[in-house]
Amino acid sequence: MCYLKNKFNINFLEYLNPESIKMELDRHIIGQHETKKIVSVGVYNHYKRLFLLKSKNIYLEKSNILLVGPTGCGKTLMVKTLAKIINVPIIVVDATSFTEAGYVGDDVESIIQKLLHECDYDVELAEQSIIYIDEIDKISKKTDVVSGKDVSGEGVQQSLLKLIEGVNLSITSLAEKKNPSQNPQVFNIDTTNILFIAGGAFSGIENFIINRINQETNFLEKLNNNYNLICETNTEDLINFGIIP
Repeated sequence: MCYLKNKFNINFLEYLNPESIKMELDRHIIGQHETKKIVSVGVYNHYKRLFLLKSKNIYLEKSNILLVGPTGCGKTLMVKTLAKIINVPIIVVDATSFTEAGYVGDDVESIIQKLLHECDYDVELAEQSIIYIDEIDKISKKTDVVSGKDVSGEGVQQSLLKLIEGVNLSITSLAEKKNPSQNPQVFNIDTTNILFIAGGAFSGIENFIINRINQETNFLEKLNNNYNLICETNTEDLINFGIIP
C-alpha cells in the first residue's frame, strides 16, 4: 500500500476534522455512534498535536485510546478503518503473545520491528503510524503459583507502558532477526508520536463497576433498563481488574 508522506499541513487537518472522520466511519461501521465520536476526536487531537510539534514547535502531552467491549463488537474493524481514512500504516498485535525479555515468546520491542517492516523501514513514516494492541485485558496482573513469576502479565504491562509513553529504540530488521549478520542495519525510532490504541473484552469488569457504584440510588433502575455497564468503566475499575496505573 502507498502511504502519503506529507500529512501534517493545514489542508490535511481541515479535511480530517473530527466530524469528517466520524462521517467516514459511519460509511463503514453500523452503530457505535458514541464510540466513533470519541475515537474521532482522539485521533484528530493526536495528529493535530503532531502538526503543532512539527510546524510551531509546540509540545503537548500525548493521549492514547483504550477500547473496552465484548468480542465481536468491532474494535479491530474500527481501528483498521481509521487507519485507512487518515492513510497511515497500522499493525495489529495480540498482547497474549508477549512475555518479559528473556522468556520464551515475543518481547514488546518486536512490535516496533513489525511496524518498521510494514513501513518498508521508513522511520519517519513509522513514527506517525498506529499500533493496535488487542487482548490487552489478557495480560492483567496474575502470578504463577509454582514460580511466583508473572512473565506474561504485569511484567509485559510495564514494558508496554514504556513503549506507549515514548522511548527511543534501536531496532534491526526482521531479516536480521532471522539471519543475524556481523554488521546489522540498525534503525533508531522514537515511539513518542506513535498512536497506540489498546482493546479488550475485559470480561468480568462489570463486577468491579457494580461494587464501585452500587450506592447510587438509580443504579438498580439502570440495570432493569438493560443499561450497558461498560459505559461506566473508569480508571479505578481497570486497576481493580489488574491493569497497572
